[in-house]
Amino acid sequence: MRPLQIILVSTIFTGLAFSTTRAAIDIPAKVVNGEIGRKLDEYCTRLAGIGFNGSVLVAQHGKILYHNAFGIANVPTGTPIYTGTAMSTGSVSKQFTAAGILALEADGELSVTDSLPRFFDNVPEDKRSITIHELLTHTSGLPGETGPDEDPIARDDFVRDLLARPLIHEPGSAYEYSNAGYSLAAAIIEKVSGKTYEQYLRDRLFTPAGMTSTGLYLLRLPDSLIGHSQNPNLNYVSMADRPADAWHLTGSGGLLSTPADMYRWHLALENNTVLPKTETDKMFTPYVREYPDRPTFYGYGWVVQHSQRRNATVIWHNGGAMPHGWGCAVYYYVEDDAVFIVFSNKPIDGRNPVDAIAIGMSQVVFGEPYDLPPVWAEAASELMRKYAGTYIVDDSTSFIIALTDSALTISARGQEAFDRLYPSPLPEPLSKYNALTVDLITEMSRGEFRKAATRWDEGPTEKMIGMNEQFWHSFDTLGDFVKAETFGTYFRGDIATACHLTFTQGGVDLLVFWMRGKCVGITEQSPPAKEIKPLAANRFAGFTLGLGTVPVVTFTDSTITIDNGHEIVTARRM
Repeated sequence: MRPLQIILVSTIFTGLAFSTTRAAIDIPAKVVNGEIGRKLDEYCTRLAGIGFNGSVLVAQHGKILYHNAFGIANVPTGTPIYTGTAMSTGSVSKQFTAAGILALEADGELSVTDSLPRFFDNVPEDKRSITIHELLTHTSGLPGETGPDEDPIARDDFVRDLLARPLIHEPGSAYEYSNAGYSLAAAIIEKVSGKTYEQYLRDRLFTPAGMTSTGLYLLRLPDSLIGHSQNPNLNYVSMADRPADAWHLTGSGGLLSTPADMYRWHLALENNTVLPKTETDKMFTPYVREYPDRPTFYGYGWVVQHSQRRNATVIWHNGGAMPHGWGCAVYYYVEDDAVFIVFSNKPIDGRNPVDAIAIGMSQVVFGEPYDLPPVWAEAASELMRKYAGTYIVDDSTSFIIALTDSALTISARGQEAFDRLYPSPLPEPLSKYNALTVDLITEMSRGEFRKAATRWDEGPTEKMIGMNEQFWHSFDTLGDFVKAETFGTYFRGDIATACHLTFTQGGVDLLVFWMRGKCVGITEQSPPAKEIKPLAANRFAGFTLGLGTVPVVTFTDSTITIDNGHEIVTARRM
């Protein structure tokens, strides 16, 4: 691993030496620059037609090619998203925490090799060796989270609770993504600087970089320039709506910013405006491989990856919050000197779309093949209403067509139906996850929480056993458990199984998420429904980011024909 790190670091910093400072620059509210800018505008405008709500900025060689915004920032008020609308950076905030630590190191206040006892009293013996470096590279062994983002908890209470929890692994022995570790790094920033986390970042990083729309509690922006969730079940919550003490989130996520400010941040790092080169280099050093089967390494708040598509180095990070629906992604292609910044406040097909959009825009800029959403036709709501109904292939396979405000949706029942709506690029059959999901739920229903915990990626830790038990008992008001049924499994960047639990006094829909054969999460969520829009009066299509136009649905009086580009299936109306 060490030789690969040296090669990558050399590659990365070949393109980062600039002599002029361009951080505090004026950026127009909208930019469509040249032919590439026009193509990017067409791409993003078409994406807005399939539900993209967000803002973007693309720049290459110090020139902004595209800067624009689409959709609604606040559904109840109808306020649009502007390029100046501050939106959540999610876990992209981690790079600010890392930079804050490195600024303190550059100023001689600490070293990333310092261990926890220098900053905190009464550190338990098993955690006394944990260094700041291990916090920033997710190798500390600390748990991923200790509580919900929105729950108020004071800094010292958070630190005390975190340090009292058992380690997941011996410090420095493995990579395990830890939001809590970054919150602990933020606490170190406060203790050393004598300022609040956000005040220190503002004074030492944001203001020198020219970033006037980045922060959270210290932001002075009207609500019309703050993004909101588009989830009505959360009452369209504001991205700035956080309790005064939210240390489950501080340092690991939640800061707001704009595409223009994130570009100023990129330039500040590129030109060593806020950090000396020795410290900036540390941010982008690929210290630890994230997963055995992926070519991604973690630096300090950044992922460093060799892109096989470009045969080049990509430095990136993403962030988001579900079910809120907001997300952020920043991708920097080093050899191409091109940066892609995307914010969003709404999922597409149940997925955070920001990574797929950033990659799609890179394909536009680099002249590679890319999938362009179709130009939609008009269709009367009366006609679309006529198409709504259930269409059956056989006893185990069916499709449900429903009418929404502006389009039809199609949803699947049965694994074969899921395979046709959501063609998977994976070599493994997804059907096996249906049985795994039923087994997991059945074990919980029998009180076999330790056995159920073995099916999770974290393994049968006491924390995971307790989480399984707590999750299952959240359904106690629904009566006795009757059965678990799966609708099917599909690929959406991860693997998700849609299922329904029946109890004597009600039921609940779940999505169960899998990775490499292990469960990584469960949410209460209805089965996915793909939006399809008219290509002609009786032909509708859906567009899946990363896969293109799938499926195409053709209606007759009594049937539908679904063509996903690989196979065609006909279903009769029930």
